[in-house]
Amino acid sequence: MQSIDTLTADQLASLNAYMQLLRSFAITMGKSLTVANAINAQYASNIFGILNGVTQTDVLNDGTGLAGAVPMKVGDIMTASLDVQAFITAMTAAGMDTRRTELAGANNLI
Repeated sequence: MQSIDTLTADQLASLNAYMQLLRSFAITMGKSLTVANAINAQYASNIFGILNGVTQTDVLNDGTGLAGAVPMKVGDIMTASLDVQAFITAMTAAGMDTRRTELAGANNLI
């Protein structure tokens, strides 16, 4: 096995380009985790109670104005909310915060 010091210039360039992508992704994950936590807090405090009292096959028309957003069934909204919770669980697994901070740099995760 070789050491980092023995890599060719091309290998180092490839590795550095990869690290740029990986570090950028860590920043994106950190910022996405912040948004996911906000979504989950709102879901837990209010939205679940609203949706849980509605027929799961009822359709909510889009009121966001986002281009391409379509009406969604209540059950699908609840499933998407569970996806957010799964993302939070995965991103807060043991060691993830430390690795994300090492990759991104603490100041880039604010």
